[in-house]
Amino acid sequence: MLEGSISGARRVLMFANPACGILSPSWRFKCALESQGYCVFWFTPKRWPELFSKDIADASFLDALCKRWGIGLAVACDGIGVRGLQEGVPLSVLALTEGEYRRSLESSDVEAFDYAFTSIGVIRERDNTCDVIEIESFVDSGVSHLKAANTIAAKPSICLVQSYSDLSEGLLERLSSQTGLRVIGAGEGWPDAMKIGQGHSDLFYALSSAREIAIVDDSTLDARQLHVLQCYAAMRAGRVRVLSTSSVAGSDRFLIVDEFLCDYAGQHSSIMLEVRLSEAMDAVFSKDGSDEHFAPCRVGVLFGYVGKGNFGDELILSTIATRMEARCPGCILFAVGEDPWHTLVHRGIYSIRLEDSFALDTALSVAAVSVVIAGLLFDQGIRWTMGKAELVSTLRHSDIPGIASFVELSNLNDVPCLFYGIGAGPLELDHSKRLVRFMGDLGARFLARDIQSSQAILEAGAPVGSVERRADVAFTSAPADSSSADEWLLSHGLDANGDLLVAISLREYENVPDNFDRRVSDALDRVASAHANARFLFCILDKDDVSISKRIVSAMRHSDRAFLYDTGEDIDAMAGMFQRCHSGLSMRYHCSLVLAKAGVPCVGLGYLPKVVSLYEEIGLGDFILKMDVSGQEIAARLEELLNNRPVVVSNLSRGVRALTVLAQESEDELAAVLDRSNPVEAYTNRDVEVYLSASSGSYAQIEYLLWREWSLSCDLETRDSRILELDRRIAELEQRTSELADLLEASREHVRALEESTSYKIGSALTYVPGRIKSAMKRTDPSSR
Repeated sequence: MLEGSISGARRVLMFANPACGILSPSWRFKCALESQGYCVFWFTPKRWPELFSKDIADASFLDALCKRWGIGLAVACDGIGVRGLQEGVPLSVLALTEGEYRRSLESSDVEAFDYAFTSIGVIRERDNTCDVIEIESFVDSGVSHLKAANTIAAKPSICLVQSYSDLSEGLLERLSSQTGLRVIGAGEGWPDAMKIGQGHSDLFYALSSAREIAIVDDSTLDARQLHVLQCYAAMRAGRVRVLSTSSVAGSDRFLIVDEFLCDYAGQHSSIMLEVRLSEAMDAVFSKDGSDEHFAPCRVGVLFGYVGKGNFGDELILSTIATRMEARCPGCILFAVGEDPWHTLVHRGIYSIRLEDSFALDTALSVAAVSVVIAGLLFDQGIRWTMGKAELVSTLRHSDIPGIASFVELSNLNDVPCLFYGIGAGPLELDHSKRLVRFMGDLGARFLARDIQSSQAILEAGAPVGSVERRADVAFTSAPADSSSADEWLLSHGLDANGDLLVAISLREYENVPDNFDRRVSDALDRVASAHANARFLFCILDKDDVSISKRIVSAMRHSDRAFLYDTGEDIDAMAGMFQRCHSGLSMRYHCSLVLAKAGVPCVGLGYLPKVVSLYEEIGLGDFILKMDVSGQEIAARLEELLNNRPVVVSNLSRGVRALTVLAQESEDELAAVLDRSNPVEAYTNRDVEVYLSASSGSYAQIEYLLWREWSLSCDLETRDSRILELDRRIAELEQRTSELADLLEASREHVRALEESTSYKIGSALTYVPGRIKSAMKRTDPSSR
């Protein structure tokens, strides 16, 4: 097994593109494995388009997942090809037909698969270069436990399993007229009005509501069509209509499905896929030295602000995954976060978004525990939502309303929910308090990371027994490997033993005061002047930290002693560097925490109450400063820390030990919940309800809502542009009107002045008599009439 695996755990990668939804052989194979306690990581082009190029999966993106969980087998299904799989992971194929086998082999970067799970005769003798495991049927016992929701809404029909080209229109018309039922098809080439869709449950609904299933008597069934018949047999005691090509009415024959399947390999009495798989997989996994009895998979579903590269949240996610696996063999973590692709590639943890509610419900239906992490319970987290109204919306959930939705769905799946080492507050808004109280009433346990958080949750109305004061999860993290940090220091001419390395962690935030950059640069310059060996490492814990760090470095007189240390997504490398530092200056909570855990004292800038609380509890209460403090005061506190380092470190160690004990109590509670669970029971002793569509969380609706948001924003921008243009034209017209009014008034004034002038009066008198004569002549001239 690969590094990071737990002895006895069995974990499998599956790459598939199921054409028959939940009745596809690949999906039934997955369900059969899970019912036996296997952990299956499932990848399809629809859910993970970034992983696939056409029908080829690039498994190199899964290196972190393989390393974290110790994958024992990868399976290519439905003609999918796999390339770039981590060395040491066997690659196998699941093929119902020779065509599927060929497509998978030709598009994979292996000359031969290690194993092949096939039906009889798929692998020819010339291709028999791998271990072939022939399975007569790909139907598992779980099919018989499926229940279709609202079957009354599905029209009764007759379902044919052949391709449309195998049938004559006359035959279909006769069948429809004889039975009075509509005819639908599960094969290839059917018209849109008659074909069965390829959604996750379309074929299942078609079979479960069909009055009969039919075949043509002179048509040979292929493996896929036989599979459909076997699924039908497992789901219900139905009958098969054997259609005759004869035009004689009433010549059709009827057989019980079980009797019909007796003519084919894979009778209904022997279609239990689990039985054959159990033997086959024991043989596969025993080759790597694992025990015959393995630890069954337990699932923990974790919700948090993960996938965005924030150091603290990513550290907590990774720590919980590692500790859960160590405490509970076979346990895996399933994340619900902001960017599933980021979490998969960089943390090696399978993830979805919160708005993918159908996938979330599926995960929680088999989960042993659900976990909410980090400091998400505060009023700012409700600022851009609809408050509690968002619980019943189809919009993307976020922050406190999103957390409440997660807790509510956990409760509906009977999954205990822990707020694990979380921070909370301020909680002053009515919406925030109501939602916290709602989550407490649903049975959530709040294991708060400090006294202030526990008090805020209690004051919001959560039940008294549901809130416990504990500590941050990061206190249970293991020491990081510092080798990459040592290499970086060496390449930059720095020495952790000879240089006084000061970790600097600052961030952009709304309460950062004016001249903050200048104050910090002044403080660091003062320390640099007093200590010739001082070197300042500006540690980038989030991409937003870069700009403020660069500004301060540029403002320093001793900028040659300042360095930017950015490890990107490698949180272990950053934690390793903290262990090499002598001291620190930090705004960020988890920088201060990890430094403290490594025994490195730090001066804090209290931009939020959580930072102030942390410093008081770890024994550094004298070294937390207000945000508007002067550069001279920052430097003085750093000097005090450096001059009294042994005493400071002693106080720090006592505080860290006390908080580590509290964090360990939270971990003990989480482990106890997992130990009480029965992982296999979640898959086997339940009736799975199948729904025709996942409306609120479907990708189609999410994409539609995103499109509508974009469309409306474009409309709004267009409208705003038109309004601005109209406002501009109105302003121009008003300006022109004002100018014309001024010109008119000036003209009137000019006319009045002219009328009062002597020249106007003389001219008027001279023209009066000729004008009268001309007017009289026009009245007497006939031609003027």
